[in-house]
Amino acid sequence: MEKKHQRKKRPYEEKESYKWQKASEQMASRLGDTQSRVISVCDREADIWQYLDYKVRQGQRFVIRAAHDRCLEEGSLFDLPTTLSQAGSHTLSVLQKGGRAARQVKMFISYSPVELKHPYGSEKRLPMTYICCREEAESGACWHLLTSEKVESAADARVIVSYYERRWLIEEYHKAWKSGGARVEQLRMQTRDNLERMIVVLSFVAVRVLALRQGRVGGRKTKRVV
Repeated sequence: MEKKHQRKKRPYEEKESYKWQKASEQMASRLGDTQSRVISVCDREADIWQYLDYKVRQGQRFVIRAAHDRCLEEGSLFDLPTTLSQAGSHTLSVLQKGGRAARQVKMFISYSPVELKHPYGSEKRLPMTYICCREEAESGACWHLLTSEKVESAADARVIVSYYERRWLIEEYHKAWKSGGARVEQLRMQTRDNLERMIVVLSFVAVRVLALRQGRVGGRKTKRVV
């Protein structure tokens, strides 16, 4: 209990969860006006009130999978799909991973604009769009997505879902680049320039490794996507 209390008292900027906002700040400072074309796609670890607040205040675009059943003006986020009509469907390509076989999954989509209530009683609200993407079976996959993007149709919602769907492939690329076939984390160079050049070269190697790996699973179609 004492450790939990100490974590709550620590300033947000000193917590590990601040890494998401720090990365966004660094990205914004480097991209300048181009930032408006960038959409941050994050897993449930990034469902942090302060981070969401930062993205909304800065007008930055995002797609974040919700981890918390946040309060709304009426009810809660994860109960919202029961009040929404089905807007359409989306066929999701689940990549092979470990002992899990690659498969095609039909997901049903619903969406709505929402205003998230502050978790600690403040009157502040965060406006955004909520998308639910779930399998028909109760035990099937279910994504609760929060996005800055305006969604007015099933087609709009499918685009947002497709952004999040690509996160898996990006994760596999980083694994191939850092510790897989390219092993960039094991590089030891005498100068920074040499290190940066090798990192760039090995990024292309990682793409090829991933293409070959996915090609064994999905055939030619997967290789074209990569």
